[in-house]
Amino acid sequence: MNDYIQEARRIVTGYFAALAPSEQLRRETAQELRQGHITEGYARELTLSANSEALKLRQNAQGQLDALARRFASAATAADTPDGNALQGGDYRLLAENFPMSVEEFSALCERNKNNPTLLRKAMEYGEKHGGMAPYAKKYYRSASDRTALFNKFIRQCSGVLEAEPTSPARGDAYWNMIAREVAPWATL
Repeated sequence: MNDYIQEARRIVTGYFAALAPSEQLRRETAQELRQGHITEGYARELTLSANSEALKLRQNAQGQLDALARRFASAATAADTPDGNALQGGDYRLLAENFPMSVEEFSALCERNKNNPTLLRKAMEYGEKHGGMAPYAKKYYRSASDRTALFNKFIRQCSGVLEAEPTSPARGDAYWNMIAREVAPWATL
């Protein structure tokens, strides 16, 4: 998942890097117009050109984010497909044969297998049978549809960043870290 988050960040930062000349052209045009060095018609022409370029760049970045969301959905579905190899492991046998475990042991088993959806589904079943320990497994497991919905929310937030004004806090690292932190634990693929 972190690869997907980093790819989204690369798309957004690439967009802002490519957008910088258009933003500079708009600022310089406004300054030149205020100083009377260019006519209003020429300033309007330059501004329209900069706006057109910015729109193309934003549409391209949005298209890349949409493609990333589709790739993530496919990968999440593939990762959630039951894995027969997980059925052969010792941890799966412990769960399948209802081996008695303490909460600490069960929690450690879930932590150890946090990237194994097949085993985590069995752990949730085991946890429900044994005194409500299922939340320890649910802490690590999200279905492919849940992870995809969460990632799509993240992509919508990234799209909002593309629309942000140059002085907006949405362009900053603090905002990025906030939206990435919400999705990161559930996007493991």
